[in-house]
Amino acid sequence: METHLIIGIGGTGSRIIHSLKSTIEQSHGSASHEGVNIDYLYIDTSATDLDNALTWKEKTNSIALAPANLVRINKTDMDAILRNIDAYPNIKPWIGHAADWEGSLKAGEIAAAQMRRYGRFLLAGDINKFISSLNAIVASLINRTEDRVRNITFHICCGLAGGTGSGMLIDIIAQIRKIYPFDEARYHNSIFLYTLLPELTPTSWATAGGLYHANGYACMKELNDLSLLKYIPHDLSDPTRQGRRINPVPAVFFNGCYVFTNQNENDVQLNVEEEIPALVGNYIYQQIYSINNPAAREWINRLSRCENGINDPEGDDLHPGKAMRSKRFISFGIKRIGIPEVEIKSHFTAKLAGQTLLQLLYNRWFDGQGFVNEPRIKEFNAYVAAPEQQHRWLLTDSHNILSMLFLPADREKTSWASFEQAWEKKRTECATIVTTEAIPKTEWIMALKKRYDTYYTETFRGEGVSRFFQLREKDMKDTVRYLAGHIDKDLFKHWNNAQYGLVETGYLLNSLIQLLENKINVVTGQHLEKLIRQEKIFIEKITAEDAYWTKIGWIKDVAFKDRIRSFERQNHNLEQLYLTRTMIAGWHHARKLLPEVKKSLEELLDKIYKLQANLNTLLKQNQELIDKTCNDGQPRISDNFVKFYDSAAIRDVTRSLVQSENLQKNQTAGFRAAVENMLEGIASFTQLNKKVTLSEFANQLEKHTVATSDMVNEQMKDIVDGGKKVLNVSITEKLRDTYQHSKEELEYFIRGLVAQAAVFGKYDPVQENQNAQSTRTMEFMVILPPDAQPNGTKDKTFNHMLTDAFKTSRNAGIPEENIIYTASRNTEIVLINIHNLFPLRILSVAEGLKTRYQQALNSTDGSISRRARITLHTEGSSTHYHDLFVTERNKESYMRYIVIADNTGLIDLQPNPETEEKEYILMPENILEDDIIVLGRQLLQSHHQLSFQQLEQFRERVEVRLQEQYKPLSKQAALKSSIRDKLAAFLLMVSNNPRHPEFIRYKDACTQAIAVIDTFNKK
Repeated sequence: METHLIIGIGGTGSRIIHSLKSTIEQSHGSASHEGVNIDYLYIDTSATDLDNALTWKEKTNSIALAPANLVRINKTDMDAILRNIDAYPNIKPWIGHAADWEGSLKAGEIAAAQMRRYGRFLLAGDINKFISSLNAIVASLINRTEDRVRNITFHICCGLAGGTGSGMLIDIIAQIRKIYPFDEARYHNSIFLYTLLPELTPTSWATAGGLYHANGYACMKELNDLSLLKYIPHDLSDPTRQGRRINPVPAVFFNGCYVFTNQNENDVQLNVEEEIPALVGNYIYQQIYSINNPAAREWINRLSRCENGINDPEGDDLHPGKAMRSKRFISFGIKRIGIPEVEIKSHFTAKLAGQTLLQLLYNRWFDGQGFVNEPRIKEFNAYVAAPEQQHRWLLTDSHNILSMLFLPADREKTSWASFEQAWEKKRTECATIVTTEAIPKTEWIMALKKRYDTYYTETFRGEGVSRFFQLREKDMKDTVRYLAGHIDKDLFKHWNNAQYGLVETGYLLNSLIQLLENKINVVTGQHLEKLIRQEKIFIEKITAEDAYWTKIGWIKDVAFKDRIRSFERQNHNLEQLYLTRTMIAGWHHARKLLPEVKKSLEELLDKIYKLQANLNTLLKQNQELIDKTCNDGQPRISDNFVKFYDSAAIRDVTRSLVQSENLQKNQTAGFRAAVENMLEGIASFTQLNKKVTLSEFANQLEKHTVATSDMVNEQMKDIVDGGKKVLNVSITEKLRDTYQHSKEELEYFIRGLVAQAAVFGKYDPVQENQNAQSTRTMEFMVILPPDAQPNGTKDKTFNHMLTDAFKTSRNAGIPEENIIYTASRNTEIVLINIHNLFPLRILSVAEGLKTRYQQALNSTDGSISRRARITLHTEGSSTHYHDLFVTERNKESYMRYIVIADNTGLIDLQPNPETEEKEYILMPENILEDDIIVLGRQLLQSHHQLSFQQLEQFRERVEVRLQEQYKPLSKQAALKSSIRDKLAAFLLMVSNNPRHPEFIRYKDACTQAIAVIDTFNKK
């Protein structure tokens, strides 16, 4: 079983991991794949990207990383460390001085912010966390294998332009190789790099840090020297705490480095945010999963390890026998030709989701169209004013004034009746004064009034009227909350039962709010005015009846029963008076209650509008997905994925799905039920707004519609529309249907495909032709589906014709052993183009990156140049690394080193033993090993008589002297002062003529020498 660990660093690394996991999920689902043992490690400073990785999905299936797969690189206080740098021996040798960093870091900076050395610094702070996570995942991988052999293939993915991926890459390689050495005999523990080079015309945000391109070139130089073992990084996890470099030095740090840009040889350009990660993820997938033939797997592994040819490093005439430029670099291209089943299924899913959203929003069905974006009802004024609706919502006048009880606690009080019933009952009770109670007749009215007054002030609903409403005012918030919640639940029920769409629900609620507005501003006042007039009338009637009562004599009382009749009239009058007064109190309460209810309903309406807006956002996004899927015409061979399918047939099938009323109403009902299940038993718009985010709603919608789509797709696998299948289609069958009668057309098509399967990296022909030994090696592989095998059970004749077309599709041909057959996936053919064994200088982008690199280092903007010098390289300065290009033959450029040597004691004036004339010589550092280089009698002309090889030796000795003796800033300042003094003395020698040609040459050399000193020792 092969074991692979995919490591992503920074944003590009995470996107490649995400793409690879998506491809695996699409191809195999959650099922494990026989023969493959794989895991992931993602390192980043971005908390947002790391948290997102915990929720990744492909469709509705989780492809999330576990917390154990993440390494969170936290902010480390650089100022504090620089102030106490001696306590950090693993950082001190390369971090530089505190003064070098002034102005480079923004306050609170956490991300590496396009500063490679700062990215390395952040990794150094959490290096043990990284190593612990690495070892834990490797141990888990090994435990899954039967033989428990520690043989891991490490795939490290990142971009080279930023500060995180580019800044941490070198040390992550070094730490992995330190812990897991490469076993050359058994090819165990190979390390493959996948590095995205900066595009020369990136988006504006990419260049915001100013070092986007320069970072790329700096990292290329370091990777080159790392491969040559010329750059041995300081060990960030050195247990001795002595600031040592990686020890022991490995035989090889990495086995092969894929370098790619966003543009291929045919000028096809992909975006770096989505398409490039998808390209790389698919390429890694093909390596690990599709190439299952042992011979083919060994072949592609040899290509990745750069073992398919001569991988000796490149030298040049100036450095004979010296390794200058590594050839362990690889570019690749991948092209897929197939049936886009994922896209087709996504199209079906999006159509179903669109119908669900239209039903939720508008709920209007038209035969032959499905659900449409138009509400059925827009005017609800009469509906909301209907008594039965008012009663259902507890908003009748009786509810408003609290005559009719509706709160759950009130409904338990069975003795409480409506106002009318309560005062009618009081009137009946008071009638007993005449019939059963021993009260003198002349005192009946007084007793009657007292009982009404006592009931009104003290015992009505246990409190008296005034006290009752005072308490209700205190509890008004609870009353309003209950009423609004009741209406909310009722509206939600009718929406969720598909009686109304959400837009209609909004219209309805808005009409109800307008009705309440009218009640507040008009109706309440009208009721109060009427009741106050009515109160006055009953007071007048009671006064008149009182006067009549005093005039009743005993004759009328006995003969005509006037007192009984007067009592009954007054009993009725008092009942109506106190009923009226109770209703006045109720309407005063309603005048306070209804505005609060209206306010709550307005808040509810806002929630409904918000939900409408969210659903419309999802509908728009869904329509964008529909518009960009399944709308191709003929296959375009320039596309990275050449799609073969009948878009018209797809549209016909989806149209029939949309127009199926039974399917659509059932699946939308299923989704509404799923949403209700998310509400924890409280089915309301408020609960929906509170408990379900837009993202969760969208995920539930996708989950439901994917399930429906999968069910439909399963039923449709063998459905033929117009004689053409739309799913479960083999690419071999598709090609056979198209080309079986024309071998020439098939060969023409295949040749075009192969020609378009270009690597993502253009080459500079001038650089490539500069050294015949550095010509890249080019290989090509074709991965065919199982049903395309020439000796398979299908159409053998066409299968032979297809295989032969690929064999002859390139001028150099494609060997039969490079055409392999995967064990699964009849839906696609994969073409892989690999170029390797080349130095980085032949890439077209390299020269442009070098220019930007030099511009950053030599910028006239001091803040940029200072920042570049301290942050571009993970340690040392630009002069510590080999140039990626062949050194130009320009002897004049070496004068700067002669000037430095003359001021550092490297040059001495000694007599020639034969002529006794004094000559300048370069003093040897090691008298036993170093050659004595004679410079001649004229120091400033000496470079012309030396060979380029001698001049290179000269330069190297100067750099060693600077490195060993001139690190202190005070010594650098003294050296520069000495150079200036000699320049001033030379001016006197040419008669104080600053325009003298020799003075100008010497001045230029001195200026360049000072620049070398300024840049050489910057850490």
